[in-house]
This record gives sequence, C-alpha cells and structure tokens, in this order.
Amino acid sequence: MHVEFDSEWNVVGWEEFQLSIPDAYRSNPKVMQQVKYWYHREVEMLAAHVRELLRQEKPYHAYFSRVIKEPGHSQMQAHFNVKDLSQQDDPSKANWHGQNTSQWVYAGALVIDKHAIARGDERVVSTHH
Repeated sequence: MHVEFDSEWNVVGWEEFQLSIPDAYRSNPKVMQQVKYWYHREVEMLAAHVRELLRQEKPYHAYFSRVIKEPGHSQMQAHFNVKDLSQQDDPSKANWHGQNTSQWVYAGALVIDKHAIARGDERVVSTHH
C-alpha cells in the first residue's frame, strides 16, 4: 500500500520497516505474516484519521517508527500516532509512559513478543492503543 499526503506523513515504508526487524525474526514466516497484517492495518488507520483531519482542514502530523529493539526486553515495538496540530500542545497531558498525548487522535504500538515466538504461540504480534 502506498499512501502519500505531504511532509507531515512520517510513516516508515513497508520495505524499510521489515529491515528494522532482526533477521532471526524476519526469517520466521508466522512472525512476518502477522507483522505485515498489523503494519498495513495500522497504516490504513493512520491514513483514515489523516483524511478526516484534512477534510476538517486541520493540520496534522502522522508518525510510524521502525521497530525498536532494546536488549534484554521481551518485546520489540514500533510506535505510531496521528496528531491534530490545531489542538493545544499541553505537556501536562502525559500518559504513564511519559508521552505527551494532548494532540493525539490515534496512537499505539505494534508489538512483537519474543517470548510468544519462543513458546510457539499462535499470536506473536499485536497492537496496543
């Protein structure tokens, strides 16, 4: 899927996103099937929210990161959000992760669970909002 809005669409493309996943997981068909499904689903959700903001003639910023790999953690995550830039930026409105949520209209994380993969669980990738 190719979505193009403007310079405020800072969403990593599928090819680059895949490359941010370590080889050991990227070579696992079950992992990649689920990653592909959730990545494209969330990109489409970002696009839908951006289209709504554009319909309302509101400025926006959309973001989807590469996979973040922290040594010793049981999960790998990629974060995504759409911000309504017409809303007041209020740093006092933070979630328990310390993220400023004052402008968010949609946000979450795609999570690859290394323990679920090692156990052979059916569901090894999920999203959290």
